[in-house]
Order: sequence, then C-alpha cells, then structure tokens
Amino acid sequence: MPKAAIFVPHGRVPDRRGFAPAIVAEQLGRRYGHFSPLFISAAEAAAAPSAAGDNFEYIDVSKTYVRLFQKLTRLDPWPLHARLAAMLRRTRPDLLHVHQLEFPVAEFMQRYGRKIPVVLHAHVTTQRPRRIGADAYLAVSDFVKNRLIEKGFPEDAIHVVRNGVDSNVFSPVSQSARSFLRKKLNIPESARVLIFFGRKQEVKGYDFFLGVAERLTAALPELRVFAIGPEPDDSSREPSYCQRMSLRERLLQSRRFFDLAPLPHEQLADYLRCADAALLPSRSEPQGMAMLEAMACGCPTVSTKVGGIPESITHGVSGILLEAPSGTTTGIEQATQELAHLLRASDKAVEMGTTAAETVRKNFDWAKSAARTEEIYSELLLKNSQSGLLE
Repeated sequence: MPKAAIFVPHGRVPDRRGFAPAIVAEQLGRRYGHFSPLFISAAEAAAAPSAAGDNFEYIDVSKTYVRLFQKLTRLDPWPLHARLAAMLRRTRPDLLHVHQLEFPVAEFMQRYGRKIPVVLHAHVTTQRPRRIGADAYLAVSDFVKNRLIEKGFPEDAIHVVRNGVDSNVFSPVSQSARSFLRKKLNIPESARVLIFFGRKQEVKGYDFFLGVAERLTAALPELRVFAIGPEPDDSSREPSYCQRMSLRERLLQSRRFFDLAPLPHEQLADYLRCADAALLPSRSEPQGMAMLEAMACGCPTVSTKVGGIPESITHGVSGILLEAPSGTTTGIEQATQELAHLLRASDKAVEMGTTAAETVRKNFDWAKSAARTEEIYSELLLKNSQSGLLE
C-alpha cells in the first residue's frame, strides 16, 4: 500500500486545541483505505502524544531554538521544511500532503533530493503563497478555489475537497434525549437557548454576538446564553476588547449568560443539541467548520454571507444568513429581530434544524472527502509514474 506523508507544520496531530488544519488532516487520513497515512506534525511536539504509533512522527523544535533563531535573529538555519526533508529520507513516502498553502515546495525539494508529488491544502487564502512545484491544491470550498484562481494558481490543479463533520460526535437526538441532556446540563426545559462557540475574537464576530445577546436577554426573560471557546492572548489588542469585557460583565450580572472555556467535542455536541439557535457571525470564513458542527446536531444556525459559509447554509431553509458584522448597530438590531423570531417560532426552528442536519449528512461527509483525496493522490502517482519522474 502506498504511503502518504501528511504534514501539519503548525499544530499537532492528534489535535488538542481545535486547530482546523490538524483536525482536517487527521479526519481525512484516518479514513484512507488505499493509502497508508504517516502523520507528521510540529510546533507542539514537546507534548507527549497520546496516540503515538508507527504512523505518527513529531518534529521537535525546542523553545530555545524558537526564541534564538525564529524570534530574535530570524535566521532559522534548520527550518521545518529541512527537518521534514531529513525525516522523509528515512521514511520514504510515495506522496507528501502539506496542510499549509505557503509551504516552500522548491526549497523542500532541494533539501529532499528526489522528486515526490506534493499536495498543498488551502484552508485559508490570506497567506502569501509560493506556487512553484506543487502538483495539486486542495481547496476547502468553491470560495477558496476562486480566490486561488484570482491569485494566479493553475485552475486545473485546484480541487475542492470540503471539510466534513464527525457524525459519531455531532448528530441530532430525539426530544426525550434532548430533555435528558438539558437536565444533565442544568438547563431548564422551558428555557430558550442561544449558543456561540469558537474563538472569542473579532474575526469570529464575538463582539457582535455579545451585542445581540444583550438585547435578546432583555427581550426574552426565558433566554439562556452560552459562549464556549478560548479567548486567545492577542484578543486583548483588538479594538473591541474593552467593549466586549464591559458587555460580558453586564451579561454575567443577568445570571443568564454562561461564559465557558473550550470543551471536548463530545461535551460541546451536548450543548448544541440543547440549543434552540447558534449565532456564529464570522467576519471571515473559508468554509466554516463550526457552522457545520452546529447544523449536524440539528441546531438552527444563524451566520453571515461571507467566504464559504453560503455554500453550507441556504438562507431561510437550513439556517439564516446575515450581512457581515459592521461597526454600526444596524446589523445588531436586524440580527436581534431574526433571532427573536426564530427563538419564539419553535416549529420553524425544529424544521430548520432538521433540514440542516440532513444537509450536513448528505454533503459534508468525511468518508466521501477522504475518498476524493485518495483519488487525487492516485491520479498524481499515475501521472508522475507515466512521466518517469518517480524512482
């Protein structure tokens, strides 16, 4: 069976902090049936891997090296692509799949010393890409594919492979099971529940969410609001930070707002199953994995018309799409009205949630995405073999 080296330069496989490229790499690779995956990750290699084995490798970059060469001097004499090349000379994979668009393919090839098909996975479009040498590019949405084409990438080398959802974790439950979960989580059966999950930062629209939550708690006495996720250190430098902290304190005083740290996926899924709506007002989103996870649990999802999100949510059918958050209160008022109507119209919310879960089940399946990825791998190996490029 041919071996595919799957490299996540920044993050760790198995993932422990909700880093999308690491999640995608693992979810795809674990479902391969025709290629043997070799997971290689860095940046967090100092942590002892809980799933170490023959198909996990870790590139150990010491804190001293990072401080001296990558932060202070910027010299970096032994960069990640060089370390990867040395490792692959030992493991000899048939193909390299890198979950980073700007991976320096030409420099890697020079260090590696032999031809190997290289696939770059485009999770985002904001980095400065290096296009030379990659054999294929995987885009997580049509939006990302179109942005790559605009930047000059060869259209015939770009393939859309959508992220999926782990249906073993994120799935709807019956009404009786939902009642049991609410009791378990101390959520009153009569309460209406609004949820936000993800990074508590401007790019995810967290400031917008808090503004809507404040208005909704004033209008709906039965409302309970949950915000789940990390607040990265650099969020304190964002323009809306002080305003967010003030809003958060006022909401906490209501005793109907619950500010929670990141939760394991299994626990997060329980909250999503209990929610009557999720508000995920991102300002930028290549595809939107959080939206898919909420939808998969049958939770009506309110999001924004940005990036790849409209490829997942059909407005008014499987969710609600708002304009991207702006600096005015107009958008907050409109979102408040949409959510108030949704939270009060339980039949409509149930119908929308059911449609959302079915949409994810049919169109965002990890097994289908893994199979498509393996097809691309096989096409590249066949093409290079016919060209006489492989040893």
